[in-house]
Amino acid sequence: GAHHLKSIFCAADERKLFEQLRQEITNSGLWRSRWSASGKDSYEWTIAPEGGQRSTGRITGEDAVTLSKLPAHSYVLERLASLFDVKPLSWWINLYPGGGHGNP
Repeated sequence: GAHHLKSIFCAADERKLFEQLRQEITNSGLWRSRWSASGKDSYEWTIAPEGGQRSTGRITGEDAVTLSKLPAHSYVLERLASLFDVKPLSWWINLYPGGGHGNP
């Protein structure tokens, strides 16, 4: 399951990074639903190409080019990788428009 890591990016009341992430999602044109029109959870978003064999973004290849255009997302991935001493391979994001799962 998921774990909440309090204040690893900023203070709880600081919203600058959150707003940068939201802007990259809504304004870049690089994100799409992981599940397209299949009716699955539409709050899951990816940079993986439409119609491909996968629905998660990759750190290498064509997705690396896309990720380079998303500095806030790059920062988050690099920070998490550093904190946990891991090499990320793929990811996607969950964006809950109403602030919570199942609560649009």
